[in-house]
Order: sequence, then structure tokens, then C-alpha cells
Amino acid sequence: MNPSRASSLIYDITLVFSHHALGPFYCSSSREDLFDIVSREMFASRIILTAGIGENLLPPRKLHGPLDTIEVKSVRLQTYIYPIPIQLDLAQQGIGSITRVLLFCIQFLEERRPLLSQYEEFIQEVFEHITQYIEFDSLFSTTDICQTEATAILRQIRDELDKRLSWKIKGAEMGESLYDLGVVKQLPNELQDVAVALLKFPQGIFLGKLSTLLELSIDQLWDRVRTLELLGFVKIQSKAHSSADKDQMVIVPI
Repeated sequence: MNPSRASSLIYDITLVFSHHALGPFYCSSSREDLFDIVSREMFASRIILTAGIGENLLPPRKLHGPLDTIEVKSVRLQTYIYPIPIQLDLAQQGIGSITRVLLFCIQFLEERRPLLSQYEEFIQEVFEHITQYIEFDSLFSTTDICQTEATAILRQIRDELDKRLSWKIKGAEMGESLYDLGVVKQLPNELQDVAVALLKFPQGIFLGKLSTLLELSIDQLWDRVRTLELLGFVKIQSKAHSSADKDQMVIVPI
């Protein structure tokens, strides 16, 4: 795989708040040095208007775009947007219940559009998975918390998306499926035995049973299965009641 294709695929993730009465405002970015003060406000206003956010909310938890955006510091960017509505109870402040929209702008270099356009469905699935476990309520308490907490959250999301997308592209270059001729031989040695064993169970197999067959510990096998998942060659179906019950997870070759 060409390393330049896999590195820094997700250039930046910016968080913008929107409310029908208060209007949009820039909160934070996973690359704080990308914007000066003027560019921050221009970006927030431009992307909100372009995306039609406000009274006419786009379908939530759905990737929209890519959209053209402003040129920032001589860098030509495009962006996907991903809106999440948040219901807040502000009764203690005498306001009552309001809905705010968290608008995530997933920016990337313009020349990477042909590459990323092939993975829009994957980005949608990954972004949905990542954000559903994050509590956003604390971001609305004070401006300072918004800026510090949001930056940490955005960097976490950016790094996770970049890692997963890099693995996904690497897997696509090997082949479309674990069943494709030659794919298994391209895998690292420690993954080949796992892949061969999985191909005998097209409907899936419990991780615990696979661990016994391969004589590997659950933790050793889990790391290898997760790598195959990131490459796009297996699907993990959880039947466990907690993350500690990994042996009850079903691994399906795809």
C-alpha cells in the first residue's frame, strides 16, 4: 500500500453548534492551528448556510456532502457534515427543554475526494458507531468547557476515523472479500491461520470456540480478529452482555 494514501486521510473534524434562536457558532477543531479567528466565524457561517442547517434540519445521523467550503490559509478543503440533535433540559435556568444541533464537519483536502468518495458508506457507519457512545451534554455548560472538551472529543473521533479508514483502504487493495483468491496469502502471517479457520464457518463462529480450535488465548485472538475487521474481512456480531464476554461474540467472514 502507498503510505501517502493512508496517512492523514481525515484532515480535520470541526464542531459547530446550531440552534434556531441563537444561530450557529464555531466551537472547536481537532486541529486548532487550522483557523485564525476570522476564518473560524466565516467557516461556521458558510458551512451552516451551505448545508441548510437552521429551521430546515437535515436528516440527523446521516453523512451529507461532500460540500465545497472556504479556502483556509491557502488550503483547499471540502467537507462532509454529520448532524446530531441533542435534547437539553434547561429548566433550572428557566428556559425549559430545547433542541440543539451538533454539526460535525469532516474536512479533507480537495485532492482526496476521489479516494474518500469510495468510502462514504463506511465513513457513515464508523461515525455513527463512534458518536453513539459519547456524552455531549457537558459541552453546553460553559464556553470554556465547550472548547476544551470538544477539542479532546474531536481528536478522538478524527484519530479513530483515520485509523479505521486506513485499514479499510489497505484491505480493499488486497481484495473485496476474504473468499477472494489470493487474499489470505497477502495477510500478515499471524492473521493467515485465523482467516483459514474462519473460512470453514461461513455462517460465523463464537470467538471462544475459535480460540479453542486455534489454541490461542481470547485476548490474542481478539486482537487478530479486530485487525481483520478493520481490514474489512470479518464482521463481529455481539451476543455478549458486556465487553468482558468476548467469547460469546460471533465472528463472520465476509
